[in-house]
Amino acid sequence: MKHDLLLIPSASYVGAEMRGEFGPLPPALLPVRGDLLVAEQARHYTAAPKAKILSLLEGFALAPWQARKIAQAGLETVRVPGGLSLGASIIHALNMHGRYVDTLHILHGDTIIADLDMGPGGDAFSAHAPAAVYEWDAPAPGGQDTEVLSGYFCFAEPYRLVREITAARGDFVAGVRAYHAAVGMEARRGGRWYDFGHLQTFYKSRRDFSTERAFNALEFGRHTVRKSSADTGKMAAEVAWFRDMPQHLRVYTPRLLSVDETENQIQGYELEYLHLTPLSDLFVFCDLPLARWDSILGACGAYLSQLRAEVGPGVADTAGLCRDKTLERLAAYARATGTDLEAPWTLNGQRTPSLAEIAQAAWATVEAAGQRQSCITHGDFCFSNILFDFRAEMVRVIDPRGRGPDGAPSLFGDPAYDLAKLHHSAVGFYDLIISGLFSLSERADHALTFTLEASAKHLAVRDRFRTWLRAHENQDPAVLQAISVLLFLSMLPLHADRPDRQRAFLANALRLHLEGPAP
Repeated sequence: MKHDLLLIPSASYVGAEMRGEFGPLPPALLPVRGDLLVAEQARHYTAAPKAKILSLLEGFALAPWQARKIAQAGLETVRVPGGLSLGASIIHALNMHGRYVDTLHILHGDTIIADLDMGPGGDAFSAHAPAAVYEWDAPAPGGQDTEVLSGYFCFAEPYRLVREITAARGDFVAGVRAYHAAVGMEARRGGRWYDFGHLQTFYKSRRDFSTERAFNALEFGRHTVRKSSADTGKMAAEVAWFRDMPQHLRVYTPRLLSVDETENQIQGYELEYLHLTPLSDLFVFCDLPLARWDSILGACGAYLSQLRAEVGPGVADTAGLCRDKTLERLAAYARATGTDLEAPWTLNGQRTPSLAEIAQAAWATVEAAGQRQSCITHGDFCFSNILFDFRAEMVRVIDPRGRGPDGAPSLFGDPAYDLAKLHHSAVGFYDLIISGLFSLSERADHALTFTLEASAKHLAVRDRFRTWLRAHENQDPAVLQAISVLLFLSMLPLHADRPDRQRAFLANALRLHLEGPAP
């Protein structure tokens, strides 16, 4: 039977400039649209051969969740020694594959070409005009002066390719040119090329790639992003937050460029687009040194300190934001799912109180700490809404709450709530759940088995956050833990379209309740 193969060579680390922002990662494991790049590659090449392999360096240690995602994408991994050229690493990967290959497809590990016609096979390469010119771009053989090899290849005679690469002493591009001279290759110019291999093209490709599907009512322009929603009250509150922000604090936000308003109803607004990465991607997918996370947390603290200096009118309405909202949403969740809020639960064999009792206990902890002076707050200061500027060593924030518990637009809120939102990312592992890094089963009614796929790196960042919190923030960790519990409970009715995620939030609230704050 004919055996065709797709090889994604990624047996190297990203360049030094990208390592500074993402850590030492193979290109195929970069974060793209809330997932690994290789997972997006697999989704875009459904017509590819069933046999797919991803090459990685021998010394690179895959986290269990990374290995699972690669396997779920339908790829096997092969290991390649360090120090090899691209051509030599491709030959090594073919040898390690261990089967005769009739037709070889190659897709570079840093590349997606959307809507690429892979055709029935035959000899071909993709050719596109580059978004930016680099000295290592390879002009397409026989193509136009403005075209370069964009990362996809098909070889009907794989072992001729091996010979040509070997004759070129491991130079892949030279081997391809010699192969083309011998057999002739078709240039395929269709589809849209997304190059994630260099820092400049990474951010451009990530922005443009986001327009491939509707996501959270966002529309991306070259330098702008437009957000819209049928919830005009939410849009009005967010616009008011940006408009009313004191001038000296606007350095932390993208510029508000325009507002979509009809008959006194705000449907959306347009912001400056920032070519930065959210902390959620850096936390879940990347491998930054812990010292870098110290800088990131310090930048978060500097921003929150600036907000606290802008005192609001009176004390914060924490009860409305935490207690009342949680109880309302728990009641909505119970009505929608038939869940008994008074029934106790079991998590991983350990008994817990009912959801109603857990919510009451969490609120009692928050209430016992007393009321706090209101100040300007972001209102949704979680990892996914915080961007880090590595050059300026500061955070930039998006998607503010912008309204009080009564729903009216307001800049002001409880400073502990902003810290608790940060806590629910760093300690509550909200972003791991959103990214599917958990396993969950229900052995019996109200009995859950739940495990978060938190790697040693995730746990180390969590511990760093706790250390930073004790050293720099004057907030009781028990209060932040309690608010995090309430946050996860309040999210339950918002994720009815994802019952798996909904159940994971419930299990995570039970976990945080049982663990309590770290000493």
